[in-house]
Amino acid sequence: MLFVVGLNHHQSPLEIRERYTPGDRLPALLTSLGTLEGIHELFVLSTCNRTEIYCLLESHIQTFALDEVSTPASLLSLYHDIRGVWEQTLDITPVQSKEASLFHVAGRAAYEHLAKVAAGLEAMILGEPQILGQVKSAYKQAQDLDACGPGMQKVLNPLFELVKKVRTTTEIGHSPVSFASATFQLAEQIFSDAKKSRILFIGAGEMIELVCRHFYHNGVKNITVANRSLERINPMISDFGVKAHTLDELASLLPHADIIVASTGSREALVNKKDVSQALKERRHQPMLFVDLAVPRDIAANVSDLDNAFVYTVDDIHQVISKHQAQRLTAAEEAHRIIQDGVEHILHQQRIQHFAPVIQEYREEAEKIRVDVLAEARRRLMKGDDQYEVLDALSKMLMKRLIHHPTKGLRTIASEGGDTDISLAKQLLGLQSPQEH
Repeated sequence: MLFVVGLNHHQSPLEIRERYTPGDRLPALLTSLGTLEGIHELFVLSTCNRTEIYCLLESHIQTFALDEVSTPASLLSLYHDIRGVWEQTLDITPVQSKEASLFHVAGRAAYEHLAKVAAGLEAMILGEPQILGQVKSAYKQAQDLDACGPGMQKVLNPLFELVKKVRTTTEIGHSPVSFASATFQLAEQIFSDAKKSRILFIGAGEMIELVCRHFYHNGVKNITVANRSLERINPMISDFGVKAHTLDELASLLPHADIIVASTGSREALVNKKDVSQALKERRHQPMLFVDLAVPRDIAANVSDLDNAFVYTVDDIHQVISKHQAQRLTAAEEAHRIIQDGVEHILHQQRIQHFAPVIQEYREEAEKIRVDVLAEARRRLMKGDDQYEVLDALSKMLMKRLIHHPTKGLRTIASEGGDTDISLAKQLLGLQSPQEH
């Protein structure tokens, strides 16, 4: 059964989300969570919008049906255990914990949640395409750390196929809106000619590359990238002709940048108020646009206190682009329906697979009975008994032995006061089709 614990932009502001981002403590978090009783496999999805822990539970924790939405006491207890380990690993204080609003979902609700997240239906930017890749990367990272494997893969593979169907059969990914386009739009609002602006990227990950690509193709050529590792910048040098620097040079780079876009995995702010204040003086207070796409933030919150320093976080960017999502909202309705139907199909197939060993065992037992009865019939025929009498005896013996255990089981349940549905019993015995009432 799938169980999800997490927090995201729907109920938690940036200052709360950044506390729960594992960053370089992810291996320790996965290891500690993996020791909790009941958790079989897990992975952690951590983006600028959310940090969510996806757990595949041991079979004995499945105290309710796969498609049940309600959460029993056993899972509530596990939720508190997961939250406790999470907060302890990241040194989150009790006061900070009280400020956080975490959620948990299980069974069908967990499947639908993961499908919606991977399809971009739960993203700040509705229909964001990068999230599916982030889910796959999170699983791969957990796999490399021995936190999950084939069990979780059986859950994810059909969900990924479902997400692919959503992306290809609806317009959820049309009318492109992204952090990259929103950032460029902000630049055009603040600077008279954004194409002539000097831009500094802090970090060299996927998000920075996407924004850099967007600026480059929109005519911005004066691009500088600062990163902890210069080697990571090499692909951007060959693709966009950027100038490469280390993070140690940030303070000296700031005065020469009109637009600063940051997205790293640092747990501490890389750009502080003092350095920005000095940069503004050197620039004679020409405006500076800061776009912080990192969680935790790379740009100190108090930088926005400075005149001519325009600071936008991931939450602010969402407000900028929300007006462009009308077409996607219509597509989202269809996407939700596809996901609900798709999850129902996935769970139906899993229920069948869950009972497959029982069905196989029952068929094998019936085959043993058939072989035994047939052997007895052949023995009597070889003795010379009347063939019609032998066939009659064979049919009676076969019927008696085939219905013995089912009949005995039903009588036991009835005598113990069980409330088994008679209609279900009739379906199992073939006395009533599933469609009959």
